[in-house]
Amino acid sequence: SQDYINNVSTTGAYVDISNLNTGCNGSSPNNTTFFQNNPLSVFVSQGFTLSMQSGSTWSQGFRVWIDWNGDGDFLDSDEMVYASPSASTGLFTAPITVPSSAISGVTRMRIVCAYNTIPVNNPCGTDISYGETEDYPVKIYKNDFDISLIGSTNSCSDDSTKFAASINRAFNSYKWYRNDVLIAGANTSTYIPTQNGTYYASI
Repeated sequence: SQDYINNVSTTGAYVDISNLNTGCNGSSPNNTTFFQNNPLSVFVSQGFTLSMQSGSTWSQGFRVWIDWNGDGDFLDSDEMVYASPSASTGLFTAPITVPSSAISGVTRMRIVCAYNTIPVNNPCGTDISYGETEDYPVKIYKNDFDISLIGSTNSCSDDSTKFAASINRAFNSYKWYRNDVLIAGANTSTYIPTQNGTYYASI
């Protein structure tokens, strides 16, 4: 029907996303696509700008939700973060600030467009006859601690760098991730990796 989200991008985030000229590519229900390989990374209390635009044929209105507390829904009072003022084929921009209460880790953002109207405040509705839904992963980082390398050695046997990393403040709990996967049992302030990968910590 040419009712779709064509462009989504951000500026000012820790790691921005740019997902342009995607056309209509969703599946049922409500033409929904989860762009798992387009993660947005932000810090708590950071501001960034989200931009979105429909295709050029039919005007679309937009609404956006982010699951700040990571509980698997968009129903909390601060999780509806933007509603467009009108429907248009033009570019909409939304200034968004990550709340101080946001939980660190990987969560989700949902963007919904609807033909010639602003989508109702129902992130899981199935009553949009013309439109599209796009979901994106969002990595939330706390910005009140640093991770420091406290030593490293090179191992010739597997051509990897082994290091110890430490969080410089005391918190009640720690979580370490490798390639976005939670490492079971890695819940202390210091972690020594056992294999190659991209690591980060959350609290």
